Amino acid sequence: RIGMRRLLQVDGGTGTGGEGNSAGNEGDPEAGEGKGEEAKTFTQEELDKIVKERVARVKKDQPPKEELEAFKQWQESQKTEEEKKNEALTNAEKARVAGEDIFAACPEVKDVFEKINAKFDVKPENTQIGSMIYAVKPGDGSAREQAASCQKVLGGFANIAKEYATKRYRSNLINWGMLPFIIDKGELPFENGDYIFIPEIQDAIKNKVSTIKAFVVNKDMKEFELKLDELTDDERQIILDGCLINYYRENK
Repeated sequence: RIGMRRLLQVDGGTGTGGEGNSAGNEGDPEAGEGKGEEAKTFTQEELDKIVKERVARVKKDQPPKEELEAFKQWQESQKTEEEKKNEALTNAEKARVAGEDIFAACPEVKDVFEKINAKFDVKPENTQIGSMIYAVKPGDGSAREQAASCQKVLGGFANIAKEYATKRYRSNLINWGMLPFIIDKGELPFENGDYIFIPEIQDAIKNKVSTIKAFVVNKDMKEFELKLDELTDDERQIILDGCLINYYRENK
């Protein structure tokens, strides 16, 4: 009854024909409680009417469906080709996890797996699909944790760097389940937008392999090496579990 009294007072009494606050109770929802004031009771019909009127007022302030659809189309038209490609890759991984059609979510991936399977025997449903960031020396500044978390939310699975600016940033990558790869100095074997295939990475982490073979798919499966600096057993397990939260949940 107190909850309904507050609702009516906030609504100004609409739906019941009465004022929200009686004389002498201005701005005090609890005034009159315990002083003999009879609490208002409601029938189901009255409650339904109150809820419908509240919903109607909320909907009145919302744009119509046509405007929302037009806005979504405008948003889509503002995306760059790279943004659309990244979004499609994210959708492909979501489809894979859900057991749905990966190639329908991102048709470009079909050609990628065909090139991979010319050299390996890989099942798309067992292969993670995500993005990777390359930088010479990432991880400096005051937003190291946010940088890692935002990257993972956007579909990131790994970083490649010549070195990492701070141990804390590298730890944040690991805590979010991303691989902190190192590549030797020199000319890069890949370019922005290339697909990189890293086979048997799960076994490499479990077996503490430090040098990892990788392949640039769209450059005739060009082979190059990545390195994982020393990882503790806990760090390896965090990566295998997907993130630090999963690690704590699995090992509590």
